[in-house]
Parts: sequence; structure tokens; C-alpha cells
Amino acid sequence: MNDWNDVLIISYTKFTNQINRFSQSYQWHVKTWLLSLLILIFLTAPFFNFHYIFDRNLNWETIEFQSRNFLQRPIAFGNSHIEKMVFRLAVPLLAKLFALNRYGIYLGQLICCGFFLWLMIGVTYKLVNSRVNTILFVIASLPCYFVFTGPYDVFGRPDAYPLLCLLIALYFKNPLIILIATFAAAWCDERAIINATWLYLFWSVYGNKTNSNTPFLFTPLNRYSAGVLFGGVFYLIGRFTLAYFFNFPTLTSNIGSDALQANLKYGALSIFSTFGALWLLAVATTLLLLYRHQYQVLLLYTICLFFSVLTSILVYDIDRSMAYSFPLLFFCLLILKEATQESSLQLLLCLIMLINLIKPVTVWDSHFHYIPNLLLRCVEQWGHA
Repeated sequence: MNDWNDVLIISYTKFTNQINRFSQSYQWHVKTWLLSLLILIFLTAPFFNFHYIFDRNLNWETIEFQSRNFLQRPIAFGNSHIEKMVFRLAVPLLAKLFALNRYGIYLGQLICCGFFLWLMIGVTYKLVNSRVNTILFVIASLPCYFVFTGPYDVFGRPDAYPLLCLLIALYFKNPLIILIATFAAAWCDERAIINATWLYLFWSVYGNKTNSNTPFLFTPLNRYSAGVLFGGVFYLIGRFTLAYFFNFPTLTSNIGSDALQANLKYGALSIFSTFGALWLLAVATTLLLLYRHQYQVLLLYTICLFFSVLTSILVYDIDRSMAYSFPLLFFCLLILKEATQESSLQLLLCLIMLINLIKPVTVWDSHFHYIPNLLLRCVEQWGHA
């Protein structure tokens, strides 16, 4: 038993030493970004799905229709997903302004993915103040839908745009940018406005920190959390205006009890697969808030988590919906960084990264989609040759 412990300790030490050497190298941020892109390509092999862009697809056709006929209600043909796209006007507006078709929108998703990874490295480093822990967290996040959706989703569900807007609202400590990013994310997909509660909680805690070493102080309202609130309020005003003057309906087919009953069997598994082992950060944060008797923050944390999970299980595409709650991971890093030693957080992130890189990459939208990595794709193609 002692031999196995020695092997694990030696292996862990060697691995972290290599990561530390990599983090101390010149242009570590750029190198981490490039490494993340390579791993992302290996894990999802997106170019094997490109043919779906050329197929007849009602999602793509609806976005293109909205861009050509802006503020005109699309015809749903009884499709519940198309019905919910009525208020998702940000991407069609972008396509209209830049004369983009589905190929241009998908190219925009790829750009969003690259920009998302770059900002993710930056905001993580600001929170944990450790290059090693930043690299571990970013790599652990790569098999998660909120990161790989840009290159993966060729089916006319451009979640990369609202997810990037939410990350921008986390990255920039500027009330106006936070307001605009929250507002834009909501017009991409209304699930963003529900999960903007995580932005509010994050800035209620982080808004008063002057640097990474000062303790956080929870304030229910400051100028940064106010930016989130005003972004949400302006969105709701705009939505009700469209509903009143343009007769835009809020349709709820395939939302509620039917979806909940269908999700009972695989709901827990699909929620877990959204973040994988990164859920350990949420568990550790809950225990820490309990231990430190920070019940006010814990209550808001629990409420945010409840609405995120509820929003997800009441629709069929659980992973996509739950992915919008990814700001909770950065909130967890914020709490854990202050209350734990860097080495303890490093050990936890190493474990999380190992589990997430080993587990299968899946997406759930009424049934599981297994995403083979590049090696398996190549073997599969060679077997069919």
C-alpha cells in the first residue's frame, strides 16, 4: 500500500512540476490558449460534422429568415424549438448587419470559442492568482459543453454567442460593459437572463475586492451587480415591448411536466455531464460556506443553483440549458481561493482535470449524443474505408 502511495505522490509531483515549468515559460497565456485549442480539437473532432451545415436544417433556416426579415415572427411549423426562437434576435441582427449566412454565423462561433478561451484564462488567473491552477482549471473545462459548443454545434443552435457575452460580463470590471453583455446574452437566448443570477451573485461578492489578496465582502447591491440587474430589466422591457407592439408570443410547448417526466431517467446523469467533475468545486464551496457560517451568501447560492437546475430539467436539452450556469464555477473559484491553500486547490483541480479528460464527452437533448475524440473518429473512418 505504501508503494502505491509513493508512486502516486511521485507521479503527482512530477506532473505538477511539469505544469509549473510550462506556466513559467515565455508567453504562457498564449501557449495555454493554443494548447487548449489543440485539446479541444482532439476531444470533439468538429470537422467530422461539417456536412450537417449543408443539410436542410430548420434551425439554420429560421435564423436566416430572421436576419432577412428582422422583427418578423418566424413560422414554426409546429416545431417547439422554432417557437422559442421568436425572441432570440441578437444573432439574426448580427447576421443582418454583416450579411452573414449560416456559414458566416458558424465562423463567428469559432471566433467566439477562441475568444472565450482567451478570456477564460484571463478571468481564472485573476481569481486564483496562480498560473498552475489556471491551466488545470481551463484544461478541466475543455470537455464541457459551455467551452466546446462553438466548433461542435453545426445544428443551428449558436450558444457560443450568449455564453461569450456572459463571460465578458464576468471578465470586465466595468458596470456599462456588464450591463451591455448581460443585455446582449439575454437577446441571444432567454436562458441567459435566468442564469444571470450567477453574475449578480459573483459581482455582489467580487465587486468590492481591490486585488486578489483582499477578502471578499458580500454587498447585495454595488455598481457591478447593478449593471447585471439593469441589463436584465432593459431586456424584459424590450421583450414586453415586442410582445405588445409586434404580437410576439411567448410559447411554452415541450416545457414543463412532459419534459420533466422524460428527463427523470437521465436527468441527474445529464446534469452531471454538463460540468463533469467540476461539480466538486460546487460541493466544496457549499461545505465551505456552511463551515464559515456565511448563510446569506449560501442562501443566494442555493437559490441560483435551484433555478439553474429547474430551468434545465423542464426542457429536453438539459446540457445546453445547464451550460448557461457556468459562471457558478468562477464564483466557486472565488470562494475557494480565499479560504483554501493554493496547494489544496491545486490537488483538487488535478483530480477534476483527470476525471474530465477520462470521462466520455456527451451532450443530452432528449437522448444522449456521444462525441468520439479525434483518434476514435480516425479509427472509425479507417474501419469504413
